[in-house]
Amino acid sequence: MKLTSLYPFYTIIRLYLGMPDTPAVRSYLNRILAFKSAEQLREFVEPVIVRQRGEIFFLLGSNQQALVEFEKGNEIARRIGDRKAQADTLLGLSTIYEACGRYKDTEIASRKAMKLYEALKDRNGVAKSLNNLGEVETRLGNFPEAIVYYDRSLAIQKQSDDKRGKAMTLSNVGAVQAMLGNYQRALKSLQRSLTIREMTGDRVGEASSLNNIGYVQNQLGNYRDALKCYEHSLKIRQSIGDKMGEAANLNNIGYAQSTLGNKRVAMECYNKALSIRQRIGDRNGEAKTLGNIGILHYRNGEYKEASAFYDRSLKIRKEIGDKRGVATMLNNIGKVYDSLSDYGKALRYFNRSLAANREMGTKDGEAVTLNNMGRTSENLGDYRKALKLYRRSLMLRRELGNRRGIATTLNNMGRLFVAMDNFDNGRKSLNEALMISEEIGEKELICAAQISLAHFFLIQDSIEETRTHIDTADDLARELKSKFQKARVLLLRARLIAREERWKEAELLFKDSIRAFGKLQDQLRLGITYYYYGLAALQAGKKGKIQIKKSKEIFQKIGAKGWLKRIEKIDR
Repeated sequence: MKLTSLYPFYTIIRLYLGMPDTPAVRSYLNRILAFKSAEQLREFVEPVIVRQRGEIFFLLGSNQQALVEFEKGNEIARRIGDRKAQADTLLGLSTIYEACGRYKDTEIASRKAMKLYEALKDRNGVAKSLNNLGEVETRLGNFPEAIVYYDRSLAIQKQSDDKRGKAMTLSNVGAVQAMLGNYQRALKSLQRSLTIREMTGDRVGEASSLNNIGYVQNQLGNYRDALKCYEHSLKIRQSIGDKMGEAANLNNIGYAQSTLGNKRVAMECYNKALSIRQRIGDRNGEAKTLGNIGILHYRNGEYKEASAFYDRSLKIRKEIGDKRGVATMLNNIGKVYDSLSDYGKALRYFNRSLAANREMGTKDGEAVTLNNMGRTSENLGDYRKALKLYRRSLMLRRELGNRRGIATTLNNMGRLFVAMDNFDNGRKSLNEALMISEEIGEKELICAAQISLAHFFLIQDSIEETRTHIDTADDLARELKSKFQKARVLLLRARLIAREERWKEAELLFKDSIRAFGKLQDQLRLGITYYYYGLAALQAGKKGKIQIKKSKEIFQKIGAKGWLKRIEKIDR
């Protein structure tokens, strides 16, 4: 058998895997050349080809077809006794299981692969297996355990001088730290990963690290810095013909633009990403982009459109077996119904999301859903239940060390304590929420905490402190271009000015706030605005019963029992 006859096969394998022309690759070819018959060659090569066919299906988002190929490759490798091929196939199989939300199977396959690699004394293989186990724990929300696996993987990669493997693991560590809200630590790990990838000429990895750094900058509210990273990553991916990566970057650029309030630009990016993903058959990516388009509509108060895109994303995620994605979409649809004040439907979707997260063991997803269920229960006026749900969410988030999540739930609890007239606990929770938000530097969270504190101090008649928090929140809402937060600030300022007995000014702001929440289709806050408008009018000796009546009608329609109790006190 001549080398030239194998050259096309060799080139395809080498280029596909990004393998250089090295002694290790030549050794692989020599093993092929040593076979005496076509049958022996076929048996040796078949597991590799089947596995790579599975990788292609996976890259295209066809998870079920990928599973068939990998399981077939694993069986062939096991039958012929090729332990290296079996270990490699099991490692790939674990990645497919993870994408399908089959985390227990992911763990089993990764551990089997690691055992084989240990027997083969393949330290890089062991490190990759540990890395995969870290990814499983990340998916399950067990972040401290994930970091332990990543640290073990890094230790091996440092000893074996596996620079590419080290860069990959550092990138994963950065992702976990970002999920925990430890953004500076995340940036440090991701920057180290990027430096290694630049030094080794790993253009694919370089683009990935830039993309991840962009995500962290986006979470910090540094949207322009995020865009620079995303656009740099996009250029690399376009230059090397990485269509899947190009679509991922366009999707992320769209998200950053939507956060900046550039709806048209965001939609253009999403449509480009969606077109690429549909053309190459990347169904997982297609589902993500559809979900992001849903978020864009949701942020703009276009709830019906948001729900339609969430439904499309949900359908694909079910078809490809993405259980985590299914749980996320059920949660998002629940949020839409909560915003529409259809609390019964909201709770039904939240309960389905909660059940899915608990089935998978994804604690971070469970904490998110419990927090949202708490918010819905609060809106319904069931404060005891809301507090119980918030506390369960907070317990999980503290256990995971998720500082962003901790700040979010503390803010919700603080606002609830104030509604329950438990002002000491309210102030304590809100101050802690603001402190954590400022430490991690996420502007959206800081804005929300400032608004909650402004409400607290207004109730306490601390006018100057109220004004300070309102002004800070107003600056952040404008910087973030958040219509929702701008409307909330508008209502607070109207209440403050009414308290200062500047009625004509206050009345104009109340009307502006009514228009803002009306455009957002936020019935609860529309009712709240009418309530405070009427109350301020009565306190100013003006006619306010019409506004109070309007708020009562809205609260009765949506079932906001807590607010109806407040109106009962006025009626008495």
